Amino acid sequence: MNLSGWEILIILLVLILVFGAAKLPMIASSVGKSMKVFKKEVTELREDTNPNTPPAPTAQPDAPRASYDATAPRDEREGQDPRQ
Repeated sequence: MNLSGWEILIILLVLILVFGAAKLPMIASSVGKSMKVFKKEVTELREDTNPNTPPAPTAQPDAPRASYDATAPRDEREGQDPRQ
């Protein structure tokens, strides 16, 4: 379906008459955002249903870290009160 220049012009004139010139930029912005969201959802749906793609890695929390280094040499004062 190819639209010629005259057909596009007629469609734009009808839109201006129906909605008014002030609201057309707002309507075009809303349609653009909606198409962007729709395209993103379709892409995600295709990725979910494609069995050849590996699953996306999930974020794993960091393992708790030790408060001391078990590989460090032992201190001569081991067993003594650290406040001394």
